[in-house]
Amino acid sequence: MWKISEVSDWKERHIFKGGGSGPSTYGTSIGLGTVECYGEDRLALGFSHWKHGNGLLVFDETTLKPLGVELATKKPARYPAELINVNSVFPGMGVQWREDSGKAPTPKLRYTLRWETLGSNRDLPREKPWPENGELVLYAIESLAGDE
Repeated sequence: MWKISEVSDWKERHIFKGGGSGPSTYGTSIGLGTVECYGEDRLALGFSHWKHGNGLLVFDETTLKPLGVELATKKPARYPAELINVNSVFPGMGVQWREDSGKAPTPKLRYTLRWETLGSNRDLPREKPWPENGELVLYAIESLAGDE
């Protein structure tokens, strides 16, 4: 059963469309993270917004009513420092991440895939040379106290 609720009071118009390989529509870039537990009976949704900055939308776990916005002064590192840097020597490579959508065995544990790839090319073919095949690695990352 789906429960739909507004969790922000943003009034700007946003058009969400496309497959994600191109630039944002009308310069209104919005990025949304994954909903996570945020203290007792609260949830938080990380965001990056073209006008409102970066932060968390905090809302009630049961009613989904907004409880406020916490703006980030500095976005905390989501991944260990040794995994953030690109290992490939091929020019233009970047690190990509995808986290699980399920429940981990413990609240502080999350699973994520990491791989390196070239950036967006708007679905156009690339000319050679191409980078060598890289690794797709699954990590189990445990949050330390204060990292949540």
